[in-house]
Amino acid sequence: GRALALLPAKATPATPRGIHTPDGDCLGTVQLFTGCTGNAFEGRALAAARDLLLALGYRVEVPPTQGCCGALDLHAGKPEAARRLAAGNLAAFAASDAPIISLNSGCRTQLREYAALIPEGAALAGRVRDLYGFLMEHEDRLFGEEGIFRPRPPENGARRVAVHLPCTLRNVLREQGAMLALLRRLPGLEVVELEGNDRCCGAAGAHMFTHPEAADALLSPKIEAARRQAPEAIITANIGCSLHFQAGLRRAGLEVPVMTPAEWLVSQW
Repeated sequence: GRALALLPAKATPATPRGIHTPDGDCLGTVQLFTGCTGNAFEGRALAAARDLLLALGYRVEVPPTQGCCGALDLHAGKPEAARRLAAGNLAAFAASDAPIISLNSGCRTQLREYAALIPEGAALAGRVRDLYGFLMEHEDRLFGEEGIFRPRPPENGARRVAVHLPCTLRNVLREQGAMLALLRRLPGLEVVELEGNDRCCGAAGAHMFTHPEAADALLSPKIEAARRQAPEAIITANIGCSLHFQAGLRRAGLEVPVMTPAEWLVSQW
């Protein structure tokens, strides 16, 4: 029952695996890591990431044999299972030395720790990139006078989104700056941090399943913050946090969508 309650109201099919080619000149190649939960529940987010990279001029490869990053197994004290998954992903991404884009902060943290799991893992770990940091490296191409990103002007004044910073993003990867900077480049958008961003939302991998009362107690203040701040959407970069937030908002009767930054950016084209 707990697991069913955490399923999203709607999920879209995952981004097709294989090769996606941009129109016009190609700047280079990137590979997209989907992850198991992302593949199941974040089809729109992965499609948005693919579309942003294609619009930027990159060829996007989605390796067909990739799988789970292994984080949940490692957290559960099953290092051998995590090593097998790491070896599988190493083989899946071995045909290229292109950057590997991973949306989910939990998966990205795990991929960057492959060097500690398997001897050959350092090569893959060094290729793992944050989508928003990668996009900000092409800021002029996105937002310059001839930029490809031209968001629609707001129709009824400034819009507001509240950004949730997952623990892995804030405390381990420390990559929240690029995500916030990219969102703040959008005209007519007020970007605020969700109150209580210095504290965990309670999802914490499998914690929201194994310790439901503690997880919900951590989430409750954030749901109340969303009620007070009244954003048009909550933006987060972690699939576990997203599922946990969505379930909490439904219980509270709040109709606030939870989106990745990639989904919000593409929705403003």
